[in-house]
Amino acid sequence: MRPYKRRKFFIDRQFQLKYILLVIFMLLLYTIFFVVTLFLPQLLPFIFNSPVNEQVRAAEILLLYHKNVWPAVFIVIPLFGFFSIFITHKIAGPVYRLKQKLEQMTTWNLNSTLALRNGDDLQDLADCVNVLSDELQATVADVQESFATITNHINEIEEKIAANAIDESNGQEMIARLESCKRSFEHTLARFRITPDTTIK
Repeated sequence: MRPYKRRKFFIDRQFQLKYILLVIFMLLLYTIFFVVTLFLPQLLPFIFNSPVNEQVRAAEILLLYHKNVWPAVFIVIPLFGFFSIFITHKIAGPVYRLKQKLEQMTTWNLNSTLALRNGDDLQDLADCVNVLSDELQATVADVQESFATITNHINEIEEKIAANAIDESNGQEMIARLESCKRSFEHTLARFRITPDTTIK
C-alpha cells in the first residue's frame, strides 16, 4: 500500500493557528525575559548615576546589544512561527484523519483503513483505531453468519410446519440447532462490556 501523502500544511486551520500563536506567545515571553535580563544590568549605571567611565562602558555595551540582539529577535520569532507550522502539521494531520475515520465508524462504515504518513505523530492511536475497526468488522461478520443460519432454520421450520412434517424428534433437532445459534450470539455479544457507570479519565 502506498504511504498516505498530505500536501496541505493547514489541515485544521483553527487547531494549528491556536498552537502556532501559543508558540509565538511563549517565545515572546522568553524574549522579554531575555532582553530584560540582558539589558537591565547595563542600564543600572544610568539609573544610579554611576561614574562617567562606567556609563560610557555601559553605553557601548548597550549599543553592541542593540546592534546584534534585535536583528536576531526579529529573525528568530518569525522563523519559529514558520517551523511551528510543520510541527503542528504532524499533529493536526493525524487528528484530522482520526476524526474522519471515527465519523465513518459512527455511520457504520468500516471499510476504510486509517493510514498516516511516515513521521506523523499518533501512530499508536491510529493502530488502535484500525484494530477496533477490524474487530467490529469481524463481529459484524459473525452476526451476519449467525443471522443467516437462524434464517435458514426458520425457513426450514416453516416448510415442515406447512407439510405437517414435524414430530418430536425433528422438533428437538431444530431446537438444538437454534440453541447452537443462540450460543454463537452469546459468544459474539460477550466481546462487548457495557458498563454505563464507568468513565475513563
